[in-house]
Amino acid sequence: MRELAAGRPYKEIAARLRLSPATVRSYSRGLYAKLGVHSRGEAVAKASRNGLL
Repeated sequence: MRELAAGRPYKEIAARLRLSPATVRSYSRGLYAKLGVHSRGEAVAKASRNGLL
């Protein structure tokens, strides 16, 4: 979530975490679903409001 909040593209996050970009996208979609949101911006805002960042 911190990487998403920093505005890093999936490709850069993948390189930093040694994952494939597809895996990062999949994990991100899972986070969005768990937070009940549809976009990165919504996810970051909700995570911040709930003290997750």
